[in-house]
Amino acid sequence: MNASAKSADPEVVGIREKAGLAPSEGPPDSAIGDAVEGFAGQLDYWFTRVIAGAVGKYRRLIVSRINVFIRPIEFEGMSAAEVADRLVSDYVNRNFVTAGGWAIERMAIAIGANGSKAAAKGIDLHRIDDKGNHHLYVLKSGKVTRNSDILSKLKEHARNAERLLKQGGAKISVFASYVVTAGAITSTFEDRNLPPLIGRVLVRDNRSP
Repeated sequence: MNASAKSADPEVVGIREKAGLAPSEGPPDSAIGDAVEGFAGQLDYWFTRVIAGAVGKYRRLIVSRINVFIRPIEFEGMSAAEVADRLVSDYVNRNFVTAGGWAIERMAIAIGANGSKAAAKGIDLHRIDDKGNHHLYVLKSGKVTRNSDILSKLKEHARNAERLLKQGGAKISVFASYVVTAGAITSTFEDRNLPPLIGRVLVRDNRSP
């Protein structure tokens, strides 16, 4: 029985169940645990802490930033309490999205090579497998960000990263992947019909990029 099968961490077990991953599939339990810890830690730092600190500064952070031309049009017919609720909700939602971006980046760092941010420009996660192959990933939080420009940039950044990794004639294999962390349940012919990674791997060159 492998380490994943013997995992006693209910959080990791729950993630595997929700992702439909058997104990022998996907990343090791340690990588899943590191990803959760990194993500949750950043979300707490960049969202919970920020919102708690904003309570006493609401006039400067919320009231002073109201667009006095557009927002009255949007809120016409609403009561003062309803307007206040919307303004606060909008502020909270913007911060949550921003914090989510930081959290995804921290998750990538937590499970990347040597626990550090990928050195290559435009690459979110750099992983080295047990065979010495280098895997480069660009992570997006939702499928709406997938377009030809992003895929083109992925390939460009992956080729540049490969050149850096192979400096000095190093004989290594480099793989590039585009990953949607949530919301993608199918892939297209162009996407090579690949299985899920952390979310869903949508594009991957099985040759060096």
